[in-house]
Amino acid sequence: MNKKLTGLFLGAGASYEAGLPVVWELTSEIRDWLTPEKLRDLNKGWRSQGTGYSDEVIEDFSSVLAMPDAHYENMLGYLETQYRRKRERRNEYHHLYSWMVELVYILLCQRQIKNDAFLRKKIGYFEGIRFMVEKNTPLWVFSLKDGLK
Repeated sequence: MNKKLTGLFLGAGASYEAGLPVVWELTSEIRDWLTPEKLRDLNKGWRSQGTGYSDEVIEDFSSVLAMPDAHYENMLGYLETQYRRKRERRNEYHHLYSWMVELVYILLCQRQIKNDAFLRKKIGYFEGIRFMVEKNTPLWVFSLKDGLK
């Protein structure tokens, strides 16, 4: 059977129009809150509760937080790479990576919840996608990753 397949190619603006930030906006939100000093203070608190990270890992990641040309995806990629390279600190890098992913999730979730009214105003712009889904099964959706400055 010869079935016609349909693909939808979305740019980074599609999620932006739905109220989600582009990479550099989200990075700015993260950096406004998570400075190297804040990370060190958080780690002191974590250590007082019996967890936390070694100074080596905190200082290593703090240096990445201080890099102005690194966005949050670069930061996550760095933690992944260090997880593979630094076998003696593997668990620490893995846990710090997981914590950063959770931070990104929370920021995006908060943004979505706070933007409910905004999204209701904009949802009409996405009506064409619903029509495409109804007429094309399956509908393959492809998206650009926003990483440009």
